[in-house]
Amino acid sequence: MEASNTPELHAPALSVIHLSVHYETERGKVIAVEDVSFEVNQGEKLILLGPSGCGKSTLLKTIAGFVPPTTGQMLVNGQPVVGPGPDRVVVFQEFDQLLPWKTVLGNVEYPLRVTGKVPKSEVRARAMEFIRLVRLEKFHDAYPHTLSGGMKQRTAIARSLALEPVILLMDEPFGSLDAQTRNRLQYELNELWTRTGITIVFVTHSIEEAVTLGQRIVVMTPHPGRVKKVLTNEAALAPELAAKRLLELREEIWSLLQGDDAENGVSLNLPPSGTSMVE
Repeated sequence: MEASNTPELHAPALSVIHLSVHYETERGKVIAVEDVSFEVNQGEKLILLGPSGCGKSTLLKTIAGFVPPTTGQMLVNGQPVVGPGPDRVVVFQEFDQLLPWKTVLGNVEYPLRVTGKVPKSEVRARAMEFIRLVRLEKFHDAYPHTLSGGMKQRTAIARSLALEPVILLMDEPFGSLDAQTRNRLQYELNELWTRTGITIVFVTHSIEEAVTLGQRIVVMTPHPGRVKKVLTNEAALAPELAAKRLLELREEIWSLLQGDDAENGVSLNLPPSGTSMVE
């Protein structure tokens, strides 16, 4: 019997089920991700957090359909993922993801024209709608080389949102930005999520970014990447708990990551309460 294209009633936006990713190198087989399972609810912001090299970006690219899993499977709206698709759009860390010969408007319009997502007569209006959403309407005719790093990332986010994917996948999109711009874009991303309700899976190795953005946080182990613990950020759901719970959550994440380093022979001291624990 053929699979239905209709999303299953109340199915999670994304289910990752016993997923492993192995690949061969000149030195032999590398296990990047091993036996990872988690779900992402409709309209949720979920963070994949772990140290550099733990396989979180590989995991995101597998969810996007760019890297085939070795074992396990993924479901989007209850349907198996067999490759890349318009239901999953990725915003990368690199600034050169924009087409340099096209303006901000042209970059946002381009995937709409290629995919035929909307009628040709409506492409410009749709593109401008999302350019306004990221507050770049005054720069719609600017070319990428004239934009700041933050403006380029906002253009990439507008381009992704315009396609109205089921899931927005973000691979450390603010990692190369200065601290001030990074903080501003984190705030703007939260505002965009509030206005659109889109499901987001966001990769980071920053504890501070994870607790700022995530409703739930999947803490991953060092290589090979496994799920160590899934934490709920109650402060994102109940603002009155913010100060106390955010401090507790930071310390819990730090303790989890410190435990991984201790297992690998590295000793770390837990910062005093109230100390910033970015990265």
